Amino acid sequence: MIANIDHDEMEYSRWDLIENITEDLLVLMEEQGVTKTELAEALLTGKSNITQALNGSRNMTLKTLSDICFALGVRPNIDLYNKQTSEKISFLTDETKDILKVKAANQDVKITIGQPQPATSATIIVIPSSSGNFQNSIGFH
Repeated sequence: MIANIDHDEMEYSRWDLIENITEDLLVLMEEQGVTKTELAEALLTGKSNITQALNGSRNMTLKTLSDICFALGVRPNIDLYNKQTSEKISFLTDETKDILKVKAANQDVKITIGQPQPATSATIIVIPSSSGNFQNSIGFH
């Protein structure tokens, strides 16, 4: 059940998120010497689309965020936190994390849970299936 929502707090939270993400992207672009024009050309879009996404006047979709990050050589990572306790939300129990670590160790696979990976790393994810067997999935970031 959703409790009564404080719409002023919700709006503040929305703009705080937008400002933090866009500011991080703009700083990263500046550090890399990438202009909005260059980013737009790399993403096959217009400069105005990039400008609007980065100044908050246009709703930045997760696809756009992912594309911009990919072009800049980084991988976005979004964490969820309980707004009352500020505790990070995790859907993996400690027991599941331990099982994954043991399974990874038995396969000579390094697994990192909850740590950001370098933009050019390969991540191997070991996922338990409904039958109790493990399936490996490799993703490059």
